[in-house]
Amino acid sequence: MKKSGYRTTFHIYFIFLLTLIGTILSAILLFFLLITVRKPDGSYVRSDWPKSFTESFGRQIQFTDGTPRVTQAGIELLQDNGVGLQILAPDGREAYSYRKPDSVGGSYSAFTGTVQNAGEDCVYILYFPMKISAITMYLNGDRFSGGRPLILSLLCVLFLVVLISGALYGFWTSRQLKRLTASIQDISLRRYLSNHSRGAFEDLYASLNALDAEIRASDRLREETEKMREEWISNITHDLTTPLSPIKGSRRSYKTGTPGRRNLTGGTPRSY
Repeated sequence: MKKSGYRTTFHIYFIFLLTLIGTILSAILLFFLLITVRKPDGSYVRSDWPKSFTESFGRQIQFTDGTPRVTQAGIELLQDNGVGLQILAPDGREAYSYRKPDSVGGSYSAFTGTVQNAGEDCVYILYFPMKISAITMYLNGDRFSGGRPLILSLLCVLFLVVLISGALYGFWTSRQLKRLTASIQDISLRRYLSNHSRGAFEDLYASLNALDAEIRASDRLREETEKMREEWISNITHDLTTPLSPIKGSRRSYKTGTPGRRNLTGGTPRSY
């Protein structure tokens, strides 16, 4: 019986352990989705990749007679990553552009950098085909919108999962307890059938099976003892009501009177 209690307790904690593991895995997945972005080629990189890409791209910009140009390697980087480029002159005019989106917004995020030309700073803007939001870290803006609604939604989903799991387990446990109650009643009525169910109550059903076997063996022993007692009483009663037979044996009959005496000489005694 104690083993069944331990097994049931372990079963309950195992369910909550699975729920906890599911929560942790969901948090890890959410964190992974927030700190990663998917490039056009399908690979995943950290969410700060656009920033580092922008900072390093300045080496691909060169000036010829004051006119900005992009190296062939830089053009290939822009093509491979689906990035648009716009270079602004010191006075704010557009001096160069490559695959600049017509409408910046929606799924595009812009990052800026500066390069020097003749002591003057020229600003270049890179347009990435993804939404990046800078908070305290670089996050995937497609999956993180303010943070609070997503976190609240996740907590609600986890709460519902725990609530539904607890309700289902409660129904299952109630059903098992009803079966156990019926089994105990069947044992008292001597109509119990052995149950070899598996699961959390396996040891408990094994104990009930053993208890039923002991009770049935005790009942058989009591019936045999009662039968022997009735036979013994019947035999004793029969012996007491049967009359005893007379004891047969030899008897000597004696004649009354005094026998005649003989004289010492062997003659017949005389009569006086």
